[in-house]
Amino acid sequence: MLRQLSLLLISLGLLYSVASAQGPSRTIVKDEKPMSAQDDPNNPTQEVNQDMLRELEIKRDESSHKQNIEHAKESAQLGAELRAAYEQQKTLGQGELKKLGRLEKLARQIRSAAGGSDDEEELKNPPKDLAATLARMADITEELRKCVEKTPRQVVSAGVITQANELISLIRIARNLAH
Repeated sequence: MLRQLSLLLISLGLLYSVASAQGPSRTIVKDEKPMSAQDDPNNPTQEVNQDMLRELEIKRDESSHKQNIEHAKESAQLGAELRAAYEQQKTLGQGELKKLGRLEKLARQIRSAAGGSDDEEELKNPPKDLAATLARMADITEELRKCVEKTPRQVVSAGVITQANELISLIRIARNLAH
């Protein structure tokens, strides 16, 4: 009995020491230091720095928008080239399959820049043959180019996202039909 009592007391002592170690042992006091000139919201240099940061952000956004427009132009050109190549050769060669890959990459970049995600829907009324697929793809890339050029950089365009998703679906169909 004495042995059990001593084991119980030792166990309780250990539990108490573990529990007290887990609690807050000390309070951290924030060092009061005087506000520097950079921390002062009324400081004119702070305003200048914030203005410069805003200007840099605007320039970065404008550059990104211009790049997105270039991607849309390149995708329209690739769409037209793919349609023309198929009309001449009635098949897609290695060069055209590489162009399809580049076109898919551009479509994904355009969709991402427009605020879209990887959630892709099934294509309504998918084309049945490669000629129809490439013709529809060329039309979509041209519409996408026009839509991207018209859309301001500050706007999330559902139309651009929808067209980019449709283009990606058409590219998948074209790849399947080409093989």
